[in-house]
Amino acid sequence: MKSSFACITWAICSCILNAQHSLAFLSSNHPFIGSQARHISTPVALEAGTAERPLYDGTNYTFPDTLSPAGIAEVLEVSFVNACMQLSSGYVDVLKMFIATAISSYELGFSLDSMRQELSVCKEQTAGRPLMEEEEDLRHVWYSLVYSTLACLGHPTKIAAVVESIPDEIRSEYGPLVDKIVEAHKDDKSMSVEEVMKFDKAGLTETEKALRAQSMRVVTITFNVLTESAEAGSGTTQPPPPPIPGAFQ
Repeated sequence: MKSSFACITWAICSCILNAQHSLAFLSSNHPFIGSQARHISTPVALEAGTAERPLYDGTNYTFPDTLSPAGIAEVLEVSFVNACMQLSSGYVDVLKMFIATAISSYELGFSLDSMRQELSVCKEQTAGRPLMEEEEDLRHVWYSLVYSTLACLGHPTKIAAVVESIPDEIRSEYGPLVDKIVEAHKDDKSMSVEEVMKFDKAGLTETEKALRAQSMRVVTITFNVLTESAEAGSGTTQPPPPPIPGAFQ
């Protein structure tokens, strides 16, 4: 089944692994946004498939109630599809939004099983069609890795049992890599995706390597989102100005 979304595997494999990190647009209940929600202007239609500007800039979407599982699921659904499309152009804006939403879900104590159930009944179909099983699985891996990273960091959550909702297969498949990234972070060091992948198991196909590398990138960017959220919560950042026509051209 074809659509403008095409195939997530293609998008991931064609993404630029060393893309610029740009400003995160997070959920309206997330500390990073603060007063930014009040600066969202009239929706702006962005052209898909261009490298000159993001596919999504945070001004063309009205956030649902992200204190509820259904609201969290909707933002995860919308941001996952847009993030995959955007990554092929080298942007990570919406990936940061996906990660921030997963962080909020973890902090509120929503288990991964409950979120997967909410996503299965989510009415949004940003891709213009139901996601394929492998696409849903990749989305599940991504937000499971955010949970794994936060659990490894000892990040606070309202319900401690949420840590137990991390699937065993995620722990066994990605746990050692997540541990190495978190250990480096605790030592005030950083590991690039390329450095992390040196510790990965051998025998993977090129496609598998690309998918796993991008999944590890989700982990590394999680630290950026946590830092930016803390800065926003401290009031050291300013909300973005309204979009200026032609600013991205």
